[in-house]
Amino acid sequence: MNMKDIFINYDGLEKFRQQNEVKVAVIARPDWFMKDAKISHLIVETESGIHNRCYLTEYEGISFIIVYGRFDRVRGLSSDINYELTQETLSALGIETIIGTFVGGSIKDEDFAGNIYIPHDFFGMGNYSQSRNRQKGFRNVDMYEPFCAEARGALVRAADNVDYPVKREGVYVCFHGYPRIETKAELDFYKRMGWDIVGQTLDPEATLAKEAGCHYAALAGAIDDRALRQKFMDNDPTAKDEIEQNIIGVRRKTFEIFLHALPSLVRSGFECNCEQQKKHIGQQNYKFYYMPRYLVE
Repeated sequence: MNMKDIFINYDGLEKFRQQNEVKVAVIARPDWFMKDAKISHLIVETESGIHNRCYLTEYEGISFIIVYGRFDRVRGLSSDINYELTQETLSALGIETIIGTFVGGSIKDEDFAGNIYIPHDFFGMGNYSQSRNRQKGFRNVDMYEPFCAEARGALVRAADNVDYPVKREGVYVCFHGYPRIETKAELDFYKRMGWDIVGQTLDPEATLAKEAGCHYAALAGAIDDRALRQKFMDNDPTAKDEIEQNIIGVRRKTFEIFLHALPSLVRSGFECNCEQQKKHIGQQNYKFYYMPRYLVE
């Protein structure tokens, strides 16, 4: 790996944006790609703190940023991840389009470990409260269509260039914040609902990106399935090795699809409504009082 460290303090963010004009970021752990890539490690100071998991690199002449995973050194609860800092950092660097990549578990009986999905929707189990706009007053983020149609479309078209199956639609259920995996009853419920893959980190990442007015889409890969879970229950010693290999495999597959989509993701003029959310956040906040207004005035 050919790498240099670049510290960008708060006053230097504008200079970085002018000199680099990088507009796309992917949140992933593509060790195989980074091993041979020419990259710069960005240590970024923002109003929310210092972020040190951003890497500036390029592919076929197109610059982009890799955010290396979501955990900082020590894995913890998904609810403890500082999603706000990551979004604040990407916005400060001038990123307009974000692709999140995920590993999770398949839900349906006919789906298997190794499957790749391009989710078109998600179901959030809640239990998070992160927002970048508390100082501006409460705003609901419109997530009726949670993914940017243009960015997701670029991923769908890119899937035509790979030699493994990719499901062009799917519902990701975000089982957020718990220090455990799902119970059988929960998985059976998800299956009855027709959902496809379960994980813990797609939201609030997606909501924060929408809140910031970014174009956001996702790729997800299943690292286990019902048969593999049963192997664990049967104490099969090969189950852990299978999952570890599946993690490596789906991370590579999702990043490959991202690379194929990159030329479409960097183009300007997306015909979508993602930036409308930013405009909505910036509007004057409604005023609330402890007592009825006529009593206050």
